[in-house]
Amino acid sequence: MAYKGLKYSLVEIAEAIANTLTHILAKDRGVMVSGYIDTVIKPKENRIISENLYNKIKPFMDFRNSLIHRYWVISDDKLLELTRKNYKDFENFIREIENYIKSIKN
Repeated sequence: MAYKGLKYSLVEIAEAIANTLTHILAKDRGVMVSGYIDTVIKPKENRIISENLYNKIKPFMDFRNSLIHRYWVISDDKLLELTRKNYKDFENFIREIENYIKSIKN
């Protein structure tokens, strides 16, 4: 049951990241997106997120698609390993977005 909760939480995190980036792109840059992958490509192109963060978030969004569309092929052990290895990427995302917001306010 804990793995189902982790999967759900990861999907929610992916949606929060996508919603945040979509909002910033639309409101600040007038850029529209289509799909989750486009939602991380365009922020990199528009210098909202760094290349390094893009390289971390893009595979996570791909992984999100696997959770949504083919969750039964993802082993629970692999899910836990990936989460433990990469959870700090979420903190880095928050930090970069905070820094971006500060930069546009100045």
